[in-house]
This record gives sequence, structure tokens and C-alpha cells, in this order.
Amino acid sequence: MKKIICASFLALLTLSCSNDDNENTVLTSPTKSTTQSQAKGVREPISSKNGDFIKVTENGNVYFCILFRGSWRHVASEMTWNGLFTSPKTFRYTFNSRMEATVLTAKGFDSPLLVDNGLIHDVTTGKFYFREGNTLRWIVSMEIFNAYKFSMAAVQNVNNISNYTILSDIN
Repeated sequence: MKKIICASFLALLTLSCSNDDNENTVLTSPTKSTTQSQAKGVREPISSKNGDFIKVTENGNVYFCILFRGSWRHVASEMTWNGLFTSPKTFRYTFNSRMEATVLTAKGFDSPLLVDNGLIHDVTTGKFYFREGNTLRWIVSMEIFNAYKFSMAAVQNVNNISNYTILSDIN
């Protein structure tokens, strides 16, 4: 009887350990170069900054997008794409869907950037603004202007901006 119990115990032990070789689980403590989220298997977002361009291919459609004030915005018109931004335009990343872009960059999508937009230079103050419809956002520096890859050729000089609603700055 002891032999049967020992044999059963050894067989059970062998079976329970046999699956360990097939698992890819490695338990390690985080090192200086490993963040806590990496150690837990959480993927860190890929780097992206305001002014980055991405291309998203989804359901047979291709969307050109810009990271604008922390959110991706689809540039809805070829006229806007070619007129508002400098050339050449280099895509930082290409994604297979908006969901993939959102997950991998940890940045969501905002409303599309439509045709009714432009760049305005208020000659009375010297300030540059991004115009969208009847709203303006002050571009706080030329460094920011260039980071967004805005085209100087698209800038219109104006003497008065009183007919516009001023929104928060682009900084």
C-alpha cells in the first residue's frame, strides 16, 4: 500500500511540475533601468509631442493627424494639410487604427481640424495666432510655432482681432 501511495505521489509531483517548463513567466525584481509598470507587464506609452504627425490606416481610409495641445486631431482637408503645415511632413508613427494610436501613445483623439482655420499675425501686437473658425489661440513663441510645423507662408497679417473669441494659448 505504501508503494502505491508513494508512486501516486511521485506521479502527481511529476505532472504538476511538468507544466512549469512551458510557461514563460519570469519573476524578477525591478532594477534601476526597469520601471515598476514594466515589471508588472504594463506597456509604457511611446513618445509623442505636440506637433508630431501620424498616419492612421483604418477600414481602408488613411488619416493624417497632428498632436495638437495633447490630443490627436485628424487633418480633414488636403488643403489644410498642404497649406497650414510646412513641407516635408514626416510621420513619427504609422498605426493600423485610431484605437491602436490611442493605446500606444496614451493620447486620445479630439475633433478633426477642418478647413476653416489659419494663422494670423496681429501687426498691432506682434502676436501670432492659430485661427479655427472665429476663435483664436495665441502661439506663445516662435519655438512653439516651429514645433507645430506651421507654415509662415500661411500667415495673414491683420490689424484688428476684436471680432474673434480668444481661447487658451498654445504653449
